[in-house]
Amino acid sequence: MHVSLYKILDRNPIWYSSQITYNIKLKPDYVKQVKQSRSIFALEQYKRLRIVVKQQLTIAYKDYVLNSEASIIEDPQKFCAFVHNKAGKSGIPSTVTYDDST
Repeated sequence: MHVSLYKILDRNPIWYSSQITYNIKLKPDYVKQVKQSRSIFALEQYKRLRIVVKQQLTIAYKDYVLNSEASIIEDPQKFCAFVHNKAGKSGIPSTVTYDDST
């Protein structure tokens, strides 16, 4: 029996593009291939994908920060959204439920 302790939503950071999300979701498939087949090719593909994802994340975050800074004068609400997005982020859920009790 599977018991869900908390509901996980797609809570990727706002600067993640669909391509970044797609590439991140590919990584476990390559790990599985490496473990099952011990293929050098699969290992190299996994390493390449890790590098690509890191590069994509770096570029996307820098663009997001630059756009947020540029929009301070034009639209202060976007900057407030940026600050709100950065504040209070933790990998630990604020509530945990079990059998409809918190």
